Amino acid sequence: MLKVILNAPHPITPFNESARDLRIQNDPLWLHQRNILAPYTTRELELKPGQRLPLERGETVVYRDNLFFDKEYFSAFINAARKNKRPCRAAFSTDDPAFREHALPLSTSYTPAGDLYLADLWYYPNGPVADVEPLVINLQAREIAIIMCQLTWPTKVVIYCFRCR
Repeated sequence: MLKVILNAPHPITPFNESARDLRIQNDPLWLHQRNILAPYTTRELELKPGQRLPLERGETVVYRDNLFFDKEYFSAFINAARKNKRPCRAAFSTDDPAFREHALPLSTSYTPAGDLYLADLWYYPNGPVADVEPLVINLQAREIAIIMCQLTWPTKVVIYCFRCR
């Protein structure tokens, strides 16, 4: 499969670096992405802003280099996309509490589309085409409680309970 990387050159505030160079678990984002995609791809093409997608036929994945995804999400996305056998773009539902509460507020790169937000991740089974459909992967979000204990001098225990959504 061909991997096409779209460059996002704008620096991220307050780090003044492009997102691809920021570290995720001590690896730059570009290396994190490369490691996740390695089992699926055999060729790579990096495009600067303004360059056009290649007109090659064949299985292609396209993503912007500022996009974070983990192994489990990408595996679910690519498996569902291959099963559909149609060009698709990663999408998130506004009904998904994990996306709405934790991902959406931290980014300006999602594209609103009705009750969905589109991410810059595409799959093309036969090369890039204009007509793609959104593909929503269920993030299986659930509420959990977090309990923190704080010991204060001399023997007082303070318990904090937070409900995550």
